[in-house]
Parts: sequence; C-alpha cells; structure tokens
Amino acid sequence: MAGRLYEFTGINPLTINQTKYSERSKQKLNDPLLKALNLKESSILLNQNNESLNYKRNESFTDIAVLHPNTKYKNARPNWLFDLQKREVKIELKDLNISFPVMVLAYLKNEDIHSAVPIDIIEIQHKNEMGYLALKNKNYNIVINNKSGKSLKFEMKVK
Repeated sequence: MAGRLYEFTGINPLTINQTKYSERSKQKLNDPLLKALNLKESSILLNQNNESLNYKRNESFTDIAVLHPNTKYKNARPNWLFDLQKREVKIELKDLNISFPVMVLAYLKNEDIHSAVPIDIIEIQHKNEMGYLALKNKNYNIVINNKSGKSLKFEMKVK
C-alpha cells in the first residue's frame, strides 16, 4: 500500500513491519534474531548511526522493524492482557446447570449485549475448570453460551 501511495502522490510514508520478527507457534520456528534477544518490551534495533533496523525482501521495504517479546502465559492467558488497569478475574462455573464446553463473554453492564463487543471472551471446556477474564474495576454482565444454544447471564462487580 505504501508503494501505491508513493506512486500516486509522491508521498513516501513511514512504514513499520511488526510481523517479520514476531513469535511463531513454536519457539524453534522463531527468527534467529528474536531467539538471540531476551526482550522485555517491544523494541526496535538501532545501528551505530542511530538508524533503525529496517526490513527488505525483494522489492519490498519497510523503514522500521519492530521486535516483540515472546508471550508468557499465566492461567492459559497471555501476560500482555493484564496491565495496571486489567486484572485476572477468576470465573468458576461448577455450580451452573449448563453443558460444556462454554464461551464466557464479559460485557460492560450498561451496554446492550446484543450489539456490544465483549470486553473479554474465554472458553471453558469442563465444569470443574477455572477461567480467568481480563477486566478493569467496573460492573459487568457475564454471558455464558454453549453450543446447544443455552445461555445464562449474571452480573459481576470487579473491584
């Protein structure tokens, strides 16, 4: 797209590649550069002239290549979901009368669950399994759906 923008307007936009050095499904498939670095946060590399690492492939070129740290998991959720505002909220469903697996959707309490986008969604496979939503301190409607079409709803206050 940047090439077409330049071709038609003469504007050469700043381009950023965030996928070339992204983690893969298995760590052994990661780019050697990503494997060599122990990144703690998203980073760009600079050369001795303070120029950012770019990315070239055949005729393609991007001005900046971003490297992201490998994801760490806690309770089967990626660590980057939780920050200073969002925290892990445990969901326990063993007392509910619904067949599993289920999807658990969290909506802000004042939103229409038929048109709103959930704040977070998790899948729970078994009745005795715990789930963890990433939520801020607010009021929520929690909706539980199974593949048979059964749906349950309850309110939850996170503080």
